[in-house]
Amino acid sequence: MILVSGFNVYPNEIEDVVMQHPKVREAAAIGVPSDLSGEAVKICIVKRILP
Repeated sequence: MILVSGFNVYPNEIEDVVMQHPKVREAAAIGVPSDLSGEAVKICIVKRILP
């Protein structure tokens, strides 16, 4: 779970939305430190190579 400005953000929910894009093969959401909100969401993706 990622805490953004006091809100619980679930990485799997973000990953599910990102995975709907046809050019995304894999996705991972992580929390990174932020001076403004405590944590910020960072998305790491692996591109899908389309023929």
